[in-house]
Amino acid sequence: MMFLRTIGVAYAAADLVVSRSGAMTCSEIMALGKPSILIPSPHSDEGDQVRTASLMADIVGSKVITEEELDSITLRAAMEDVLGN
Repeated sequence: MMFLRTIGVAYAAADLVVSRSGAMTCSEIMALGKPSILIPSPHSDEGDQVRTASLMADIVGSKVITEEELDSITLRAAMEDVLGN
């Protein structure tokens, strides 16, 4: 798995963030005001990522796709919905 050391640069350039829904990642997305599609890890401790993604949906309108729902069709539909295309 690849990690970016300059995630701030990537966020600044992004029109949309597609990510897991860890607490730190979500706080960065909120701070930058970026639209997002969140795919919570079903393996996070006690469902933390599922709860965080749900809060992000309620607070800032993030789209949430579960791993079970995730495929090219659902991701494209979510992207079009978020970006208004």
